[in-house]
Amino acid sequence: MMRLIEIWADWMWACTWQVLILIAVVWTIDRLGRNRLWPHIFLCLWAMVLLKLLLPPFFGSPVSITRPILGANGAPWFVDDAIRDSSVYALAVANISWLKPTLFAVWCFGVFGLAVFYSIRYLRMQRLIASCALPPESVQRLAEDIADEMEIGAAWQLRVCGELQMPGMFGVWRPTILLPSDVVPSEGDAHLKSILAHEFAHIRRGDAAFRLLTHAILIWYWLNPALIVLRRRLAQLQEICCDATALSYLRQDRSSYINTLVHMGRRLLQTDDRLASSPTLLSVFDTSGGLSERMQRLLNQPRRLTSRQRKIIGVLVLLAFKVTIFPMGDPDVLTHLWFSGGP
Repeated sequence: MMRLIEIWADWMWACTWQVLILIAVVWTIDRLGRNRLWPHIFLCLWAMVLLKLLLPPFFGSPVSITRPILGANGAPWFVDDAIRDSSVYALAVANISWLKPTLFAVWCFGVFGLAVFYSIRYLRMQRLIASCALPPESVQRLAEDIADEMEIGAAWQLRVCGELQMPGMFGVWRPTILLPSDVVPSEGDAHLKSILAHEFAHIRRGDAAFRLLTHAILIWYWLNPALIVLRRRLAQLQEICCDATALSYLRQDRSSYINTLVHMGRRLLQTDDRLASSPTLLSVFDTSGGLSERMQRLLNQPRRLTSRQRKIIGVLVLLAFKVTIFPMGDPDVLTHLWFSGGP
C-alpha cells in the first residue's frame, strides 16, 4: 500500500508542475494572440493542457525544451531547489511517514465528495427535465427547421421550464434544450432563433461531452488549484466558439444575435438563477465571465491578419506547442523512480 501511495504522490507532483508550466505558457500565448487568431486555436491549446492530465507524466520528447532543465527527480532543477531549501520541505522530510498517507486520504475524500456533488446536480437536472412542459408547436417547428439547417444529426428534445431564467442545454447522449417559460411567449422569433442556434451549436460541437470529460479530470486532480483557471477559460472559449458556429448559420442576423446576448446578460443580472450556474448545464450566458471578449469578437473588431495568415500561424503554433512544450517528462528518470523502487 505504501508503494502505491508513493507512486500516487510522485504522479501528482509531476502532473502539478507540468500543468502549472503549461498553463503559464498557454495563458501567455492566449493573451498575446487573442485578437489575432481564431478562438478555436486557443480552445485547442487549452484542451491540450487537459489532455496532459490524461497522459502519464513521464511522457517526453527528445526535442522538448524542458529536457535540459530537468533535475535528478524528473522535475525542473529550480523547482527541486526551491522546495529543498524551504522549511516546508524540511518538515515534510521529518514527517514523511505520515504526510503522504494523510494527503492520499484527503485526496480520496475530495474525489469522493466531488463525485457525489456532481452526481446529485446531475440527478436534479434530470428530475427538472422530467417536470418540464412541451414547447408550443410553433416553437417546436422553428427548432426543427434550425436543426435541419445546422445539420444536427444527434437526437434532441426541447422543453419549457418555469424554474429557469436562462436558456440552456443538458445531456450528452440525448441533449435537451431548456427554455424559460417567460421567454417562449414574450420573445420574438429573432431572439428565439438566436437562442436556439446557440444551443444547437453546443450540440453540434459536442460541448456537453467535452464538459463532462473536463469535470471528470478536474475531480481527479482537484488538489491542483491552478485547474480553476483551466476550467474557466475552457468554459469561456466554448461559448465564444459556439457564438462563431451560431453566426455561421445566422449570417445576416448578426445584430439580432448580439442584441439577444445583451438581453440575456441583462436577465442574468436582474435574476438569481442558480440553475444557470449549474456545472451540468450549458447556458447561453455562462457565468465564467468573458462577456467583453465575446462582444469584441461579435462586433468584428479590425484584424491585423488575413484569414489565411491566421490559419497558417495557428497551425504552426499548435504544432510547435505539441512537439516542444507539451511533452515535458523524462521517461528514464520517472520510470526508474517508480518501477525500480527508488533512485
